[in-house]
Amino acid sequence: MRRQFPSNHLSRTSSRAPLWLGALLLLAAFGVFLHFKSKGVAMGAATPASGAPQRPYSNRSVSQKLWGARGAQAQSPVIKGVVYNASGNPLRDAAVTASTFEVAGNLASPAGTIKSDELGRFELPLREGTYQLSASLDGFGPAGATAHTGDTIALILPESGVITGRVLDEHRNPMSRFVIDVIVSAPGDMPAPPPVFSRRFTSLDGSFRVDQLPSRTVVVRAGAEGYAPAYSPDFNVAPGATVTADLTLARGCVLTGKVEDPSGAPAARVLVDAEARTGAGSVGELSVQTSDQAESGEDGSFSLQNVPKGTVTVRAYSGDSAVTTALVEVSDCAQLKPLKLVMGVGASLSGVARDREGNPIAGARLTLMQRTMGFVSTASDAEGRFRFEKLSPGRTRFELSHDGLAIQRFVILEDGKENKMDMVLPAEGTGQLRGRVTAGGKPFAGAQLTVASNLGRGKGLGVFHPITGSDGTYQLDKIPQGPYVVSVVSTPVVSGAQVKSDQTATVDLDVTAQLTALKTKE
Repeated sequence: MRRQFPSNHLSRTSSRAPLWLGALLLLAAFGVFLHFKSKGVAMGAATPASGAPQRPYSNRSVSQKLWGARGAQAQSPVIKGVVYNASGNPLRDAAVTASTFEVAGNLASPAGTIKSDELGRFELPLREGTYQLSASLDGFGPAGATAHTGDTIALILPESGVITGRVLDEHRNPMSRFVIDVIVSAPGDMPAPPPVFSRRFTSLDGSFRVDQLPSRTVVVRAGAEGYAPAYSPDFNVAPGATVTADLTLARGCVLTGKVEDPSGAPAARVLVDAEARTGAGSVGELSVQTSDQAESGEDGSFSLQNVPKGTVTVRAYSGDSAVTTALVEVSDCAQLKPLKLVMGVGASLSGVARDREGNPIAGARLTLMQRTMGFVSTASDAEGRFRFEKLSPGRTRFELSHDGLAIQRFVILEDGKENKMDMVLPAEGTGQLRGRVTAGGKPFAGAQLTVASNLGRGKGLGVFHPITGSDGTYQLDKIPQGPYVVSVVSTPVVSGAQVKSDQTATVDLDVTAQLTALKTKE
């Protein structure tokens, strides 16, 4: 595999930021209600191979029944918004897609798509729940955010860079048919981002060209029938720049095994999937489907084809059990031993959602986020109570959100155990944060911001989501003192502030200026 990267085309993060700001920048990039900004779903996203069996597993990221304060389900819920370019002008015919985790926790499934109108507007009718929302358009970098039904989101598409290259086999012969995916990384406790770009190519010389790239670190994946996928190193492509990435495909290994239920009996019709799991960039992890999928037979046996060498995560999904995960080191195909996967009974989690004064909240949204599960959402009942069942064990991100305010904490779930945790919104403070969002100096109306602060050990991450007014301004009152990160949702535009008690901090952001800086930065 060969990579050619002119040094002036690589965007890098400044090392001069204060330590507290650097830490919160990572939280803003990945940990804030999953709004990591460029994680969209391309319209051509790869789907499982044709003829794949119907799978019994169905995640709960789309809630069947979310009860509100009046005990009634919302009618015809939608996610709506506007697609803009970096100058603040609306974009017509941008493809907007909502995806969720219906098949497996590491594979997003499209739930709805629409094109923006002449004013850049879109409106997607969806089942009540949590979705990955993305927008894409030729010549622009994709943009995305995580959204709940009922949200209004502004998606801002930057100018894109270009990746060109060739896909070859192990004998250096060009591949004529292949798929190119562009993948972004995320922390291991987050759902796996779907490709931000995915397209099938037919090419006599194995060449490809991609002109829909986000303003962040990416990995290029090449795949073809009968071959294990190949991955480029991680890199950034500055807007307007061109880099070259050649990839070589090799034949993979066959991984066999059996799936058992918690009693040790064979588990039939269980979906088995493999992921590549490697470091990618300084703040994330690459996790993406890396082989054909399989379904266990009546005797529990399965066979995964075209598994690449290296560290592979194998997961088993069944609607009757929690997701089961195993790490496999693949080095020699001939020495690869059968794998046994034992389905777990799962963990449960219950508690009470509470407001800033500690009073129960009815109709608050609670969302669990984990690599194995994706999103699992519910809402508190009239007494503020909530409960989740059949959860995958391990470190899990947990969020309570209500009326534009959210709190995130981590919970360690143990298989077969009842876990309890009340969630309390951040207490009021006496500080104020305000500012203005512009595009080339003109007001950027309707831009959604993520404002986050680490509340301290054991207290979690406090999150606000203000939306700019017609003059581009926003304001947060009565917030606790401490360091904050302010970012524009769906963009890498971000800045920090220190809020003090009884004082006002100001953070102004110019989307055009910061995206232009990415283009010119060496």
